Order: sequence, then structure tokens, then C-alpha cells
Amino acid sequence: SYFRSNLGRESDLIIEDRSGKKIIFSEIKYNKTARPKMVESIKILMEKEKQYQVHSGYDISGLLLYNGDEEGSYFGAVSYIPWSTFLKQKI
Repeated sequence: SYFRSNLGRESDLIIEDRSGKKIIFSEIKYNKTARPKMVESIKILMEKEKQYQVHSGYDISGLLLYNGDEEGSYFGAVSYIPWSTFLKQKI
């Protein structure tokens, strides 16, 4: 599902795994280069989720899906991977 806060912070896709107790705030971009600025909103949403403990006991993380080739992470908790790699994975 998509989410937008009253302050304009948004996540293009929220993935919830109830059995594994995980929530992944995701951003999807067509850009070929991943940049930290692309995940600022989901980083803030992750922090708010942890602060207010809406999903207590859940592992909260972030994911940037983009049109590039590299994988990595920003801010320690937000991974970035090519969307083509993501589509090949079994979730």
C-alpha cells in the first residue's frame, strides 16, 4: 500500500510480513543512480514508526528500488537494490 503523512512524508509501497514481524517502507524510482536524498522520507517514517511503536515488536526497515545496477545501504537501515533484482526474488 501507499502512505503519505500529514506532513507530506511518503512511502510508495509498504510491505508487511506478519509472520516474520517485518515492515519495509519502500521507495521506487526510475533513476539509474541511487542517492540518499531519495530515501529521506522513508527514513523519517521509519523513525516515527519506531518512536510511536505502532507495530510493537516488528523489525522496521527501508528499501529503495531503482533502475541502476548497484546494491548498498544508506543510514544503516535503508537498503537500495535494482528493481529488476527485487522482482526476481521470492518474497
